[in-house]
Amino acid sequence: MGIIIKRAIRVKVVVTESFKRNKCEEIEQSLARLDDVSKRLDFEIESLKRRADESLKHKDQLLERLLQVQRRNQRTRAALCKELELIKSLDIGSEYDRGIVEGLVEVKVGDDFSRLASCEIVVKDDKIVEIREGLCPDADVK
Repeated sequence: MGIIIKRAIRVKVVVTESFKRNKCEEIEQSLARLDDVSKRLDFEIESLKRRADESLKHKDQLLERLLQVQRRNQRTRAALCKELELIKSLDIGSEYDRGIVEGLVEVKVGDDFSRLASCEIVVKDDKIVEIREGLCPDADVK
């Protein structure tokens, strides 16, 4: 008799020209959406600052919320730009750490837990090309 447990599975992508192209396009689209949001936020912030209307009770709170969103978008934009540069610098054939997913595994008395505790899936052009069991002790379990 065994039990089913959750485990972290690291997903790695073999870098290909199509991966680099698709990932760069994805990031550039996200940057464009962030730029649109930023322009709207800038407009709203300036409009709110110019309003002398005292009937707007929570003007300062609203302004602070908009500024917080603007700062968060700026941090996100900086992270995306950094990620874009990283993707562009990757060598073809290298492995890119795509992240961690959770998976289930059945364990039984006598199983080698260190082998079961970690796993990597390697993907190339959206196809799984390798499953590595027990090879990634640095997997972050969340």
